[in-house]
Amino acid sequence: MEELTHKQLQKMILFSCERVERDKEEINKINVFPVPDQDTGSNLSGTLNGVKDAIINKNFNNFRDLGDAALEGALMAAQGNTGIIYTGFMVGFFDDIKESSKINTIDLSISFKKGFERAKDSIQNPQKGTILDVMEAFAEEFTKESEKSKDIVKNFEKAIKKAHKALLNTKEQMTILKKAGVVDAGGLGFLMILETYFDTLIENENPFSKKPKKKVVATKRLVQILTNRYEVVALMRDVSISESDMREKLKNLGDCLDIILVKDRVKIHIHTDDPYIVRDIIRTFGEEETMRIEDMAREVVGEESVVKNQIGIVTDEISGLNEKNIQHYKIESIPYKIDWNGIDKLKGETVAEKLKTAKEEGFKFSPKVIPIDPKFFKEAFKKQLKTFKEVLCVTSSNSYFNTYDIALKGREMLEKDKGKVYIFDSKNIGAGQAIIILKAIDLINEQKNIEIIIEELEDLKVGNIGVINSPFTKKYSDKIKKTISKNRYVLAEAKKEFIPKETLKKDECVDKIINRIKKDLKKNKKSLAVIIHNDNLEKAKELKEKLKALNVLVSFTNFVDPVMSLKMGYKGLMVSYIKL
Repeated sequence: MEELTHKQLQKMILFSCERVERDKEEINKINVFPVPDQDTGSNLSGTLNGVKDAIINKNFNNFRDLGDAALEGALMAAQGNTGIIYTGFMVGFFDDIKESSKINTIDLSISFKKGFERAKDSIQNPQKGTILDVMEAFAEEFTKESEKSKDIVKNFEKAIKKAHKALLNTKEQMTILKKAGVVDAGGLGFLMILETYFDTLIENENPFSKKPKKKVVATKRLVQILTNRYEVVALMRDVSISESDMREKLKNLGDCLDIILVKDRVKIHIHTDDPYIVRDIIRTFGEEETMRIEDMAREVVGEESVVKNQIGIVTDEISGLNEKNIQHYKIESIPYKIDWNGIDKLKGETVAEKLKTAKEEGFKFSPKVIPIDPKFFKEAFKKQLKTFKEVLCVTSSNSYFNTYDIALKGREMLEKDKGKVYIFDSKNIGAGQAIIILKAIDLINEQKNIEIIIEELEDLKVGNIGVINSPFTKKYSDKIKKTISKNRYVLAEAKKEFIPKETLKKDECVDKIINRIKKDLKKNKKSLAVIIHNDNLEKAKELKEKLKALNVLVSFTNFVDPVMSLKMGYKGLMVSYIKL
């Protein structure tokens, strides 16, 4: 075989995912480095399953398209030291790969070499006796053989033999492996991947029909006193800091630091004794997609390692939380119903587009937000109590739609467990409500009890400032409505209601918001913010960039829900923030 197609590579990757999933326990049982927590196989399998989900049953035009999808899956799913290192390998492997549908052995050798180099660069302190030895041995031998022969299969076979020798040699390279009488677990996992690639290359109809002969290794149970006992794994997006700067900020806070930067997204892995300090530093790098903290000391003794939350969250849709937060933290978000009174007849797919049409055509309508039925809160509480011991319900300001009072009624409808549900009026809407929920999540993750959490939430001072362009909000004066109808914007503070401050032109929006926040953050203390917008992403991004100069970390930027869309109007923009 002198050429490899992208479809063949796709098949190779998919079969490798299945192989590692099948044999992950073989990897787990020899896992003693860097922590004897018996999860290397599970972590590698979890990472590969993310890749599998991203590419299975999909058609790609070339290697580049396949690589983009595979990397997306790896970044989202990567976990554990080995999972992050393998993701680094994939970044390098696909970095400069051709957009064509075929590559030769020289092209493939370059990809394997770059894969190894990128994996090595992702690690803070690369050591001998690890997965890197297997990667390096294979890449070097494959490159050497590719200079002699065009036959990919023969070159692969010779390179695998070198990789196998390198794996066996890992226990001679590291004292802890020799003491346990095992090879490196991550290296074994990577060799399994290579073996499956080879099985696919030689076109076995079923690469799993014959199990390879395995030497049973008697493992010793090692007991280690763990330092840096917590594992933090995070995925961040919209990253505006260099990889070297990230390393500099984290290098003294733990070990096993792995960083994979792909365009504007970064996956970070670190072992630390200060997980919440690490978490807060990582959050300054960009917008958080996922964050996981795991107690490895518990895992070593066979206990549940991931810090499990005992408190579930219920809220209403007006909070504007993004979908990733809702799913990641298993939040129940209850939607509102709206009587549109004719807006559905207007052109435009989204509420924002229909509001734009209404303004341009002078269409008059009076949309009405229908309060949530208490039974929906009741059902949400019951659902959360199946998973969590207690429930914290953070409602939008009661002055808008009496949501706090309605949540209380929902709690009263519970046949039992009323005492396990706590209702908190955020006294905010939109981004302000969202940022209170984010603070509550952090306090829950820190294992604080619910009474302390509510006390801390009550002490929060939330700043809200935004630009509105809507004649449908209650309590607007005729003068303000008239100003808005002339296509001007209104700078407003959002407390119990939107409080108009001054009128302005569209181009002034971001600077006016920044000037207001500057007055509040006089000493430039670090703050956390959330931005929501109504089809105004360009200005939202501009606002986010200017907030960085004020030491304000933007947790996320999100499109508004339908209710806030009415409140803010077309092109509305809002930021809420708290001092940290």
